[in-house]
Amino acid sequence: MREAGKPLAIKEMATAALKVKGIRYPDRHTMWSTRSPLRDTFAKLQALGMARVVGVGKTIRRALVVDDV
Repeated sequence: MREAGKPLAIKEMATAALKVKGIRYPDRHTMWSTRSPLRDTFAKLQALGMARVVGVGKTIRRALVVDDV
């Protein structure tokens, strides 16, 4: 996410993570079992003020909150 420099969709994050693990064409179950924990993690980070949601509906993206100190 930091490398991309922009907010990403959960699907984009899951695809990139699986690609790093060598899974180029994941099946539906693999994508679901990767996306679900990512979604839960970002919900927790958002509750802590460490992540934010950008957009609505199908254009929703997640971003980390950066503290420029």
